[in-house]
Amino acid sequence: MLVIMKVPGLEEVKVSTRDPAQLKSHLERIKVGESPFYLDCTGLTILDFENVLQRLEEVFAELSVSPNFPYPFYLLSEYHNTESTFPIFKDYDDLPEFFKIESSRVTLKEQRVLEKVQILCSHITNEDIDTRIEEFKANLYPQKIIKSLAKEGHFLETIALTLKENKKSRNNS
Repeated sequence: MLVIMKVPGLEEVKVSTRDPAQLKSHLERIKVGESPFYLDCTGLTILDFENVLQRLEEVFAELSVSPNFPYPFYLLSEYHNTESTFPIFKDYDDLPEFFKIESSRVTLKEQRVLEKVQILCSHITNEDIDTRIEEFKANLYPQKIIKSLAKEGHFLETIALTLKENKKSRNNS
């Protein structure tokens, strides 16, 4: 049986409840994390936005879904500078263009790629994303130091070669 998978495009989430249990069941039903979504929180006061943010963080933790991987869950708010695990943008136009797609018929080659992506996504959701992000950050710092030292070494080698060439040219004159 051939299962046709749709291309993951950005979809809006409509939330009409403040109850965490209903919010959790709604997010499970739409399969959050398996496609990119956004929630429009424009028009909310800062206090209401922080409450929504807190509830969403709790529900995502219960669902063991990362708001960033494999597909992001974006929030739209005028308070886009708020500290959060969710990517927050000021309005819809600021969202990444990558997921803003027109729906069209998928070719066989694209369907095979989508099937591979679906398998990879299922492996990503089985991982503990927060632990992986911390490991990534821990590995990133030493690599930055190595890059900086390599850059400095290259700069010093360039200076040494220039001095050596200048010395040769002075000796030849």
